[in-house]
Amino acid sequence: MAKLTLNFLPPLEPNIVKLHVYESPTQAGSFAEIEFSTDVGVYPNYISRYTVQNANSATDWFAIAWEDSDGIVSDLSEPIQGGTTTLVQILIDRLMLRDASLNENIAAQEAEAAIAEYYNVIDPLTVDPAISPRILSGLTFMALARAYIARMVTASQANKWSAGIVSMDVSTATKTSWDNIDRLIEMANKELGRNYSTILLLKEVEVASGMLQLKSVDVSRSIIEVE
Repeated sequence: MAKLTLNFLPPLEPNIVKLHVYESPTQAGSFAEIEFSTDVGVYPNYISRYTVQNANSATDWFAIAWEDSDGIVSDLSEPIQGGTTTLVQILIDRLMLRDASLNENIAAQEAEAAIAEYYNVIDPLTVDPAISPRILSGLTFMALARAYIARMVTASQANKWSAGIVSMDVSTATKTSWDNIDRLIEMANKELGRNYSTILLLKEVEVASGMLQLKSVDVSRSIIEVE
């Protein structure tokens, strides 16, 4: 028997009670369950790492599935070979190391988006993780900026301000945060040799005492490349 640690994204459902681990000697082979665990944490802080105790080989392929309190088991995850990691997972780890307060699922989504855009691929899991430290640093900065933009859409009360091509209604604290996001993008630009800008499309409504409240943000157009 072999031992190895698997990294994965925690589930989003609030009633998860069990983790199932499956193994196959090949990526396309038939996967068989080798063990399970009920020590999965409590919503929303489920585990994102698990040490397999009963693997037949540490270099086999592994997948996981989650079971809820009604006994419903999810589909198998995408398989990953033991002893390897993906660029997506490397980027997630780097994001969480820099800011542990990030939602890990959001960090994963933005890591995938940053990799897919930079390498012009549909599936970021196919990108070879053997890249230069400079490119890895640039992708980390860009993914962080994207994750912070996703978090910033919850900003509420605001005052008018503008900086360069960015014009929006934000509080002083929020403005500082957007300034930091701009700096992250500048650092990503330098490392990746690209030129990105923030384009923020906001819809505002007037609330009590004449204050303005941010109503929505088109996050899909928050970061664009300028040719």
